[in-house]
Amino acid sequence: ELEKRINSKGLTGVPTGFLSIDKFTGGWQETDLVIIGGASSMGKTSLALAFALNATKQNVPTAIFSYEMSYQQLLMRMISSETGIDNKWMLNGTLDMENMKIINSEIGKIEKYPLYIDDCNRTSLIYLLNRIRKLYATKDIKLVLVDYLQLVNASSKKNNREQEVSLIARSLKNLSKELGITIIALSQLNRGVSLRTESRPTMADLRESGEIEQAADIVVLVYRPEYYGIIDLEGENTRGLAEIIFAKGRNIGVGKINMKFIPNLTKFVDN
Repeated sequence: ELEKRINSKGLTGVPTGFLSIDKFTGGWQETDLVIIGGASSMGKTSLALAFALNATKQNVPTAIFSYEMSYQQLLMRMISSETGIDNKWMLNGTLDMENMKIINSEIGKIEKYPLYIDDCNRTSLIYLLNRIRKLYATKDIKLVLVDYLQLVNASSKKNNREQEVSLIARSLKNLSKELGITIIALSQLNRGVSLRTESRPTMADLRESGEIEQAADIVVLVYRPEYYGIIDLEGENTRGLAEIIFAKGRNIGVGKINMKFIPNLTKFVDN
């Protein structure tokens, strides 16, 4: 294992597609459960989608389980991010022939990627675990994205919601170990974050956070100060600034990476 890592030129896991994050993490490692948390409109789904799409570009079979958005919406976001064509124009249908040529070309590329999207019409935890196992057996998936944790239903009448979310987080962690894959799960934050003077999130802000913190190998929090009307942060202009906060890293430590966010494309790029 060590020899393999020595010969890997610093990237020992699934590439994230962002140089700064790859440098910090070494790529997503097999058996890891990664939690991405953020308040509403921070761009956590866009960031996770970029991770998934970038992995498939490196021929890493990837599955997305989306409880909130349809596969058409997800694909439109990907196409917008990849082509630089505003998602709003696609939704409104205000596209010219040149735009359509660019979009068709991008669709041709995406069609070839080993990407599997499940709309998740059924929200049960058992369905999710079985589908991941099936895709692992039939498509050899290495990376799974679940959007998002609090919409999965463990259907246990005896437990309260926190215990239910804990069961879901622990089950996903156990499955990542069992199959030797990386699972990235998105998580909402408690509503109080936006009402605080200090709007930068912490691990304690993860909704029903107890077991999520324990089960996760890595906790990533997405924070955009500009969204809260903060235009200057520690002497730095916050226009387009996105902080990717590694609040927990079982094997990599904690830290913060500054990235750029392009709102009309809901796209993150390296600084």
